[in-house]
Amino acid sequence: MLHPLFDLGRASESLRGFSDLARLVEEVQQLFDHQSEPDLNVYHHEQGAVIQIAVPGYAKDELHLDVDQDQIVIRAKGSKTQPSQEAVLRSEIRRDGFERQIRLPFTIDGERTEARHEDGILTIAVAKPKSEQPRRIAIG
Repeated sequence: MLHPLFDLGRASESLRGFSDLARLVEEVQQLFDHQSEPDLNVYHHEQGAVIQIAVPGYAKDELHLDVDQDQIVIRAKGSKTQPSQEAVLRSEIRRDGFERQIRLPFTIDGERTEARHEDGILTIAVAKPKSEQPRRIAIG
């Protein structure tokens, strides 16, 4: 016999409420995690590296790239222009801006590093200084 103070139905309902709350918190966290930084790929090779970063919806003049020692910082300012709230039926695309820092395992030669923006992908060809690149020595 169950204790009269223990109501199984009420306990089950409370647990279900916690489960729904946990799922909501997880979904909101995923939304904020996804919005904070764009996705990227980094490939390393003997002369340096190639970084590809997804920046759909940003024009190349909205993107800024800074190089310092072994780190690249990519920034984009957000857009504040929105249609009037009465016209919005659904709004999921965010352009709040971002800042993404990428540390590489070598010093970056900023003079020989190049970037291009095409089809929503920013591709950065990062060069190592010549002194850090492997050299072949002729045997005499």
